[in-house]
Amino acid sequence: MCLCQNGASSYPSCTIVKGNHCPEVCSSLQYCDRVSEQCLCRYGGTTVDTCCIHPCRKYEVCNQGTCKCAYGKNDRGNCRRCKERCELDEKCVKRDGRYKCVQKPREWSNWSSWSKCSKTCGTGEQTRTRTCSVKHGTCNGESAETRPCYPAAPCTGTWGSWEPWSTCSKSCGRGTKTRARVCPKGLFCPGVGHQQEVCGVHPCIGNWGHWSAWSQCSKTCGGGTRTRTRSCENHLKCHGFSREEQACNLHACIGQWGPWEHWSQCSRTCDGGERHRSRSCPPGLTCKGGADEVGGCGAAPCIISVDCGWCPFKTKKETIPGQCRFQEVKERTRNCPKRLGNGAKCKGQARIVKDITITGKMISRDFHSGNPEGNRFYARCAGGCISIHKVVHFCHSRGNDAGDLQKVKNVCEGKEVCSFTPAPSFFGHKHCSGVKKTWVTYSCNNGHLTTNHQDGPQHHHHGHGHKKCFLIFCFG
Repeated sequence: MCLCQNGASSYPSCTIVKGNHCPEVCSSLQYCDRVSEQCLCRYGGTTVDTCCIHPCRKYEVCNQGTCKCAYGKNDRGNCRRCKERCELDEKCVKRDGRYKCVQKPREWSNWSSWSKCSKTCGTGEQTRTRTCSVKHGTCNGESAETRPCYPAAPCTGTWGSWEPWSTCSKSCGRGTKTRARVCPKGLFCPGVGHQQEVCGVHPCIGNWGHWSAWSQCSKTCGGGTRTRTRSCENHLKCHGFSREEQACNLHACIGQWGPWEHWSQCSRTCDGGERHRSRSCPPGLTCKGGADEVGGCGAAPCIISVDCGWCPFKTKKETIPGQCRFQEVKERTRNCPKRLGNGAKCKGQARIVKDITITGKMISRDFHSGNPEGNRFYARCAGGCISIHKVVHFCHSRGNDAGDLQKVKNVCEGKEVCSFTPAPSFFGHKHCSGVKKTWVTYSCNNGHLTTNHQDGPQHHHHGHGHKKCFLIFCFG
């Protein structure tokens, strides 16, 4: 039995492979997935460069080759179990199979003893407090209470500052305004706590009487003016105006039309058309009748004219031998209908040609020989051409190499025959250790494909009872 790439095996030789069929050699951190036939990371990651080297711990995920906390760290530096960050009054607990932030229970402690009275005379205050069970949180109710306390001796205090005067009790005429001051609570202050003064001595504003009738208009037409007046009652002062002016007789005065202008050009040269002429009324006046007039013209019968029309397109395909494309040709003819009289000529193209490229099936060929200079890539696309899609020449598989791809395109792209040596002598030196391997993806477009690829002969080891396997070929 031979053990071949990606854990595949065969019996009795490597000519028939049973097992995985990944196109690339998986690294030690990967495994060959039988469904997708791709190399996937064993412990998380997307590519061979980002695979984690060991399984991540609980609440961790693989990110760019390193195990990191899935939801960040908590204040103690450990990985958070909850996806969201819990508030100060919440805690992370497992509910219904997953972790979530739930509110901590909130309860008050017992009340403390009453404090000493804040005053030695008059009226003072005592306080007591309690604490919420949630740090930096809130509980329903107050955290402190106060109550009055009364020592035996009354205290003498000092009045506070006078408050601003209140608004006057009347907006005009004679009114009053007041102000107050406060004695400290529980103390006795000599003097009065309220004052009153006279205010609003300015005169009151009166009301207007009714408007008089409008006067006669100053003009009979063309726009004039008329006026009316009113008086303030009780000989008081009123806001506003005692006289008002209004426009009147805005209709224009009657005028006489000016002469008719010349007739316009006829709208048609035959079968009857129209022509127009107009006249003007003096500015600011109104003239009776219409300003425009329409008359008939061009009564002679017309000669029938028909515009040229195109017939429908007919489409056909023309194949170009030895090329990766064909031409789609659309052709049409005139006289659908035929042009008559003064009808317009047909406009546009009678023939339209469009190039269409054909892309064949993608084909991959890998060269993993220990003697790369003996490799040979040969493909013939009879009647079509070859397209190169991906080329990698390196010690291990990786993404498409633009430089290697261009070198192969220079000798093969668009040609019927493609032949080159997949080896360092063709691609140049590569900075990696080990046997240089080559991966090529190509297609035969619009033709019949025949191939004669060759892998370089292997270096044999002398002795008995030993075999060496390269990919799916055994040598011994």
